[in-house]
Amino acid sequence: MYAAEIHCGIDPGLAMTRSEKPIVTVMFADICRSTYLFSKLGDRAAAALIQKALKSASGIIESNGGKVLRTQGDDVFCLFARAGSALQTALEIHRSSRTMSELEMRIGINTGPVFRSGKEILGDTVNIAARLCD
Repeated sequence: MYAAEIHCGIDPGLAMTRSEKPIVTVMFADICRSTYLFSKLGDRAAAALIQKALKSASGIIESNGGKVLRTQGDDVFCLFARAGSALQTALEIHRSSRTMSELEMRIGINTGPVFRSGKEILGDTVNIAARLCD
C-alpha cells in the first residue's frame, strides 16, 4: 500500500484515470547553489550538509502531516492533504535552513488535481510546483 496515497486522500485501490483526479498540495524544496557548496566546502562536507538539510526538511514535512515522495540530489518532493500544512512546512524549512551556514532553500507549492501512474504522482499541478521552485 502506498502511504502517501492514503495520507493525502488518494485511494490506492482506485485505478485512477484522468477523470478521477484528487486535489492535493504538492511541494518541492531545493537547496540553492549546491555546486558552489561542493566547491567551497569540499565533497564530503557539502554532501553531509545537504544530507542534514534534507533529513531536517523530511522530518518537518512529516511532522506537519506531509508525505515525502522522493528525495533526489539536493531536493525533496512531497504531498499534503491541506495547503495550510504545506505553507507552515515551508516556513519551518526556511527557518531551519537559516541555522545551517551557507545553506539556502527554494520552495515551490501548488494545489490542484493530480493523477497516479504506478507510484508516481503526475500532472500540471506537479509541474507548476516544480517550476515555482526554480
